[in-house]
Amino acid sequence: MVNSVKYFNEVCIKNFLELSAEFAENPNDIASYVKKVTDQLTKLGQEIIKETLEEFDSIIKDSLERKE
Repeated sequence: MVNSVKYFNEVCIKNFLELSAEFAENPNDIASYVKKVTDQLTKLGQEIIKETLEEFDSIIKDSLERKE
């Protein structure tokens, strides 16, 4: 989960600030703003899922029960 938190801090926050600034310049384009925020949240979710699956894969590979 550490990498997902780093991704959020390093990438998502910057992107959310940029998206908010873009929306402030053109507040009539709500649909575009919502779509871009949703896309960013989807990417974050994918990173969390990826990292979680990689962690569980390592746990399973290193499991003593599996090695028996």
